[in-house]
Amino acid sequence: SWRARCQERARQVKVEADIADEEDAAEAAAQAIAKAKIASRERIEAEDRARKRKLREKDPDRPKKPTGGGFGVFLNKHRKGFQAECAGQSVAAVSKLASSRWKALSEAKKKPYLDEFQKLTLAYHAAMRKFNPPEKIAKIRQEIEARRLQARGLIEDSDEEEEEEEEEVSEEEEEVDEAAASGDEAEEEEEEDDLE
Repeated sequence: SWRARCQERARQVKVEADIADEEDAAEAAAQAIAKAKIASRERIEAEDRARKRKLREKDPDRPKKPTGGGFGVFLNKHRKGFQAECAGQSVAAVSKLASSRWKALSEAKKKPYLDEFQKLTLAYHAAMRKFNPPEKIAKIRQEIEARRLQARGLIEDSDEEEEEEEEEVSEEEEEVDEAAASGDEAEEEEEEDDLE
């Protein structure tokens, strides 16, 4: 009787311990899976960032984007004069001098530099449209979306060909975004010109 109750209680404790162990194991497995998914996403994102850096360095035919706005054009035209004035000083000193001179200009005197920058930007967008035609952009966007879904675990890829295509997608993602922006801006500017 007392012995039977002790044995029964021992069996109950063992069953409860087994259930708790199973629940803990299931929870631990779920946590491990979640951590693995996060690690996989982080790895994929890190690889994508590395590929983007390589892409920027690799393509010598890619059109050069004009930088610095009107100030950039102003600085490029007058850089040698600023360097002569700041001979022997740091690059920061040259930039500081150029910046102060730019700020001192009136809007009317800044306008030619701003207009020149606008022309350079339009030429860049036209070159990007030739570099990345719309059909190529649409295809790459579809591949990028498939890659993102795969990274989130919503799609499972088993074909090696698809994996190779996904690697190419991340390399061209930056080109697509920039080319699409270039195309949209250039089209808007062309429409404005047509209206005038």
